[in-house]
Amino acid sequence: MKKRITLTDISKEAPFKVPEGYFENLNENILKRIEITIDKKDEPKIIQLKPKYNLKKWTIAAAASIGLTFGLYYQTIIKPINQSNAENELAISQISDQQLIQYANNQDIELSDLTENVNFESSDLEDIYFENVDATQNQIDELVEEI
Repeated sequence: MKKRITLTDISKEAPFKVPEGYFENLNENILKRIEITIDKKDEPKIIQLKPKYNLKKWTIAAAASIGLTFGLYYQTIIKPINQSNAENELAISQISDQQLIQYANNQDIELSDLTENVNFESSDLEDIYFENVDATQNQIDELVEEI
């Protein structure tokens, strides 16, 4: 078992000692140091202060990295999207109306799907309606004649 230490077990002597003659020579040592620093202050010193951070370099580096980031983003994402959209528009513009009608007839496409993003005025709708009615009437007349 560990023995408990009490105050009576601790010696009364100071554990640290001051070198001999320390306090007698203390004033002289301090005055010598002050004189040395005073003598050194008389000599002019040129100190060139360097900035901790070179702001110009950091600004140029940040601007270059931002420019590079946007440039890469444009080249890899925006430009290909714009090119593919232009190519798609060109390809669609080269398809004839007859081919589009044949495609629509072969697919299960509702009229609402085709006209979803198209804005018609009432006069346009009337024209389309009467054209289709006339075409349908002509088809019926042709079928009746064949029979």
